[in-house]
Amino acid sequence: MKPALSRLIAVGAAVILGGYLLVAGIADELPVGTVSGQVVMKENQRPLADAYITLRAVGAPEDDLRQSFRTTTDATGHFRFRQLPAGEYRISTSTDAHRVNDLRLTVEEGKNLPVRLAAVPVDPYL
Repeated sequence: MKPALSRLIAVGAAVILGGYLLVAGIADELPVGTVSGQVVMKENQRPLADAYITLRAVGAPEDDLRQSFRTTTDATGHFRFRQLPAGEYRISTSTDAHRVNDLRLTVEEGKNLPVRLAAVPVDPYL
């Protein structure tokens, strides 16, 4: 076989393989979005630092950690979840003294969903 023909076949095979890998990579990509926001105390609207935030896909089993995401708020009560698969979620937050029960939200592809959570005081254990 002539070297030019061998080179042409190799280039053609490389183009076909590269095209396949590109299409396969695009097809496997999940649509993702972001949720960000702030947690404040409902009674005075002050930021709530170190609050635990849980985001769980609607319909996901409680023990399915692949569909559950957690973070904590910073000193100014802010938080962010990046690269979340698009879909329906329930968000909740808690500290020793405050909490927000589940709220439902929708993460859309390529968008940031801003959320402001007003945490209510928890009745003290007596």
